[in-house]
Amino acid sequence: MKIVFVRPPFEGMGRYKPPHLGIAVLSAFLKKKFESKVEIEFIDALLYKMTENEVINRIVESNADVVAFTVKTMQVEQTLYIIAEIKKFGSFTIICGGNHVSVEPELFVKNGSNFAIVGEGETAIAYIIECLLNNIEISKSIISNM
Repeated sequence: MKIVFVRPPFEGMGRYKPPHLGIAVLSAFLKKKFESKVEIEFIDALLYKMTENEVINRIVESNADVVAFTVKTMQVEQTLYIIAEIKKFGSFTIICGGNHVSVEPELFVKNGSNFAIVGEGETAIAYIIECLLNNIEISKSIISNM
């Protein structure tokens, strides 16, 4: 299973582009838990100054099974646009997490995300990936700390 983590673009950070430790932790956690069952890629639109359309193209070209967004408040509009566009090109499983998703998870589910994670993501994303790998249906789309 290929999982692509996405840090959407936004303006206003100036030259400082801090690494995204949340995605680093989740990637390491999933690689350790699922070993050879997952391949992980990271599209860092903030660091590489990518436009929404460049992100969309990279996601579509990646042939990902799962696209996982981390969303801060200033990235909501860009994320919702990217979700709407990539759904035109494939049947990706879309997971959203991050600060703003924890505040307003319904917005993301209503706008195309399969899952919105509220709070810390390690256990929740592992649960989602485990279910996807084993074809187990998940009954809810908003998943809190487990």
